[in-house]
Amino acid sequence: MKTSYLTVNDIVIENLYKAIKEAPRGSEVTIGPKNKTRQQEKYLHAIICEICKHNGADPEDLKDDIKIPILGFTEHDYHGKKYLRPKSSKHISDEQYGKLINAAIVIADFLDVKLRPPSHYGLSF
Repeated sequence: MKTSYLTVNDIVIENLYKAIKEAPRGSEVTIGPKNKTRQQEKYLHAIICEICKHNGADPEDLKDDIKIPILGFTEHDYHGKKYLRPKSSKHISDEQYGKLINAAIVIADFLDVKLRPPSHYGLSF
């Protein structure tokens, strides 16, 4: 069984301490930033779709254009040849994903694309 705690207040932190103390030997404890949410993914993709409808861009190209300045590149090896690819957003924090969303909103604003709020897509943050 996996249990996650978002350390938002002292009560949650106390519960976390208690869970660590009571964890059986051999348990794995991982502490790190909160991962991106599915809601964030859906909203970024909705923004990208709106921009692409407006200017005819390819959604994958636009997504890469947004990701590269924020996430950078990762090096891959294919049969001994190294090449760079935009870093994946698969395992990034919610803070980093928020930066991707903000960048997409800036692009939409620059292109005069009228964006709908997250609630239009059934999302809430």
